[in-house]
Amino acid sequence: MTNQLIKNETKVFYTVKIKDGLYVKRSEFFGPDTIKDLKVTTDREESYVYDNQKTAMKVALYAEGKIIKHTRTQVITEITEEIQVIKEETNNGK
Repeated sequence: MTNQLIKNETKVFYTVKIKDGLYVKRSEFFGPDTIKDLKVTTDREESYVYDNQKTAMKVALYAEGKIIKHTRTQVITEITEEIQVIKEETNNGK
């Protein structure tokens, strides 16, 4: 039996929490550094996911909030096993 690592991928992303129970759902920028508008949600699952930490920090500073760092690791392993098949001879009384 052998184990073979197929995939080991770690992804880091960020969400912005404004206050207890409030998360940034959408942020609209006016230029690269100026935030024009924010939409918020109480549902954490609806919060916007930022791939870039600097962008999440800009939004958190504007909203006077915090960033939440999420790390997700996906590991896929294949386990291979050889199984020997033996033909059984049957004797039907002959």
